[in-house]
Parts: sequence; C-alpha cells; structure tokens
Amino acid sequence: MEIEPTIDSPQLRRNWNYRIETALPRWGAWLEHLSNSLKGFDQWRPTVPDYLLRASANLEAELERYLEMAMNHLHDLWVIQAWLDFSEEVFDQHESLMMNLLMDAMARCGRILSLENINFLPRPCGAVSPTQWLDYLTASEFGQALLESIEQEEVEMEHPLSPIGLPQLPREAVFTSSVRSLQAAQSTYKQHMDEKHLIGQLRAVMNKSPFNGMTLAHSQVATSLNECEAAHVVLG
Repeated sequence: MEIEPTIDSPQLRRNWNYRIETALPRWGAWLEHLSNSLKGFDQWRPTVPDYLLRASANLEAELERYLEMAMNHLHDLWVIQAWLDFSEEVFDQHESLMMNLLMDAMARCGRILSLENINFLPRPCGAVSPTQWLDYLTASEFGQALLESIEQEEVEMEHPLSPIGLPQLPREAVFTSSVRSLQAAQSTYKQHMDEKHLIGQLRAVMNKSPFNGMTLAHSQVATSLNECEAAHVVLG
C-alpha cells in the first residue's frame, strides 16, 4: 500500500494515535472482564458434578479464545503506538517505509479500532498501565498458563554500518556514464542498509510488547512488518 504524496502524514499519525488511545483502555477492560469470568469458573469447577462440567466446557473454551484474542489485540495496538512514537527525524528520513508500514498495520487492525466494536466493550474504572494487563491474566488458570508459556527470544540488534566509500573515480568524460551508475548504486546500497537497520529497530520495539513471547497467533503487526521489509529492504 503506497502512500499518496498529498497526505498530511503528521496529522494522519495524530489521528491514528488518538484512535489507539481510545481503544486500548476498552480492550484492557475486556481482558480484565474475561479473566475474572474464567476465575469464576476455576472456583466453581471443583464444586459441581461432571455433568455440569461437560455442559460448561464450550462456554469456558469460548472465554479462553476471546481472552487470547483480546491479548493479541492489545499487543497489536501497543506496538503500533510504539512505532508512532518514533522520532520526527526517522519519519522525515524514511517516510515511505514508516507510513506504508503504519497504514498497513492500521488497516489490519481496523475492526478492533472501529467504534462499532469498541462500544460493546466494558469501560475501565480508571487509568491502567500495560503491566496491569499481565496482572489480569494471573486471575485465571488459563491466564497463568499463558504467562508460564512465555519464551523470550534473543533479539540481536543490528548496528548501522559505516558508510562504504568509493575509490578514486576517473574524471574523464568517457567514463561519466559508468561513474554515475556506480555512484547511484552506492546511494541505493546506503538507503538499503539504513532501512534494514530501521526494520531491526522496529522489530526490537515490537519485541518489547508486554505480551511478547506469548501465543500471538491472531497478531497482525508482525505480518505488516514482514511485508514492509520484503517491499522496502530489497536490492536488485
């Protein structure tokens, strides 16, 4: 998805940030609600006969599925918001990459950001920090299992390479075309390495999500980043 040159990128980013700030508390409250519902079943389960346990299995499975989806949604929105917090210098230097990435991620998360869906979610009682989302998971056995399944990946940060210079180039007119071609290739390679380094920074931010290492099968931002990398960090 290529951005239109007439788009007011700063204003668009402010709009996106506002939408995320509106949605995050509601999805956090939904996560808390689901966790408390599962906690209720955890306390109820040992007290009832097998007949009722079998009858409750589908409902419990649905609660677990929706809790896992809410966790994925919070992960995606947290990551997009963190990407939006990159400096203006980064957006100025790599506007095409950053805006194409964010436009794709926002499009993939359109459903979870729509007011039609958000208005069905519970309202939070107060301000909640991302670390409290993890506290919500501890309320139920299912949430505790998710927390225990976290696998931290070793992320190797890519450091920017030193610029690669060119040897002394001939100045004779007969070589002008070839010299310009080599200089253009050098410029293209520098842009490639700069964008490769930026992709590494974006991935490192994604891996700082409170839910990093959990089951994120419904997450959208990783797909957006992988497709962005394939589209931008390519050398012919």
